[in-house]
Amino acid sequence: MITVISRHESQLSPALRDDLGRYRHAVFIKQLGWRLPSSASQCGQELDQFDHADTRYTLALDSEEKIHGCARLLPTTQPYLLADVFGFLCDRPLPRQHDTWEISRFAASALEGGKLPMRVFWHTLHTAWTLGANSVVAVTTPALERYFLRHGVALSRLGQPQRVNRDHLLALDFAAYQKNGRAALYTQSAAVASLNQAFLRGNPPPTRGGPPPGQALRE
Repeated sequence: MITVISRHESQLSPALRDDLGRYRHAVFIKQLGWRLPSSASQCGQELDQFDHADTRYTLALDSEEKIHGCARLLPTTQPYLLADVFGFLCDRPLPRQHDTWEISRFAASALEGGKLPMRVFWHTLHTAWTLGANSVVAVTTPALERYFLRHGVALSRLGQPQRVNRDHLLALDFAAYQKNGRAALYTQSAAVASLNQAFLRGNPPPTRGGPPPGQALRE
């Protein structure tokens, strides 16, 4: 069973922090081939200047605390990825206000019948909303933009896609509070509660095969 949690940087144990760095290295450096100079100083880990004391993380953990998905939330009142690295993607002034946060380093394995990635994403938006956000910005790809639209995510572009190295990138703005997201989280919570009751009764439901892990989404 996968549990999705939100944690402040200070709440991560040293072991979990190291596991997160290794998971991101496996996904973004090894699997997706990103060229991230900051990773050179971390042996087998992917961490950068935006992983600091005010960072919030979403983690998808199994019963052994193995990471199967993650996302990072940053306040735009401090340095953040879109403003400091990809500001040229925006056709309007970059947000630097308390009610706007940024999501980055979003990835998840295609577990739970392919539903885990959106579960991580909706959970991250909800966390931003509980922190006072009205909107959440991100640097992503047109392919992931289409993925979000297929799953009912309300979004708008902050500029037109531009080619950066091998990829086309664009900046997006998401409403932090989304009815589809709240409905999805409620449904997932009900399903988890039902599953827990089944195990308590000693009658767990049969397991089903799903897509192989490692199909990460990127931003």
